[in-house]
Amino acid sequence: MELIFQENAKKYIQSKLITNKKTTNYMHYIGSQTDYREESTQTDPFSPTYTISGGEHPEVFALSDFTYGKGLPVTSVEISFIERLRARREWEKDHTIDMTRTKIIIEREIRQWQIREKEIKMLQDTHLKLFTKNLHTYIKTDQDLTHNIIDLFIYRQEKQLKSQHERLEIETSRGA
Repeated sequence: MELIFQENAKKYIQSKLITNKKTTNYMHYIGSQTDYREESTQTDPFSPTYTISGGEHPEVFALSDFTYGKGLPVTSVEISFIERLRARREWEKDHTIDMTRTKIIIEREIRQWQIREKEIKMLQDTHLKLFTKNLHTYIKTDQDLTHNIIDLFIYRQEKQLKSQHERLEIETSRGA
């Protein structure tokens, strides 16, 4: 018997099956679980060192929160987040001197809360649509099941009445 180990921790045993004095080779699969899974061995991709000339701040560094599974691959939600980030930076650069700092902060917070309320409203609408769809499906399934049960009951009652009627006809025809 020979063990063959694959790099992905799967083991195969090569065996010989003897039937009618004829030897047949076949592979038998045996799964195994290792202590170390592939996902725990994954590391972040290599990112080389870099230097930035004074005064520059590339937009890419503002998007450092995005990683695979958390913002990547990009959907419309992430695109709107990037657009809001750009608009906030432009707004911070462009504010006029006559506005006080507190007015600016309050105005920005109001905008952010409005955006958050829109996002919550979108999520609630999505959940409501899904709930109503599932509720209608449940109601239809329940009605179909109820109708099937009623139809089966009526069928059985009619069959029983018919058999009683036939039995009574036979008994009355014998007695007459």
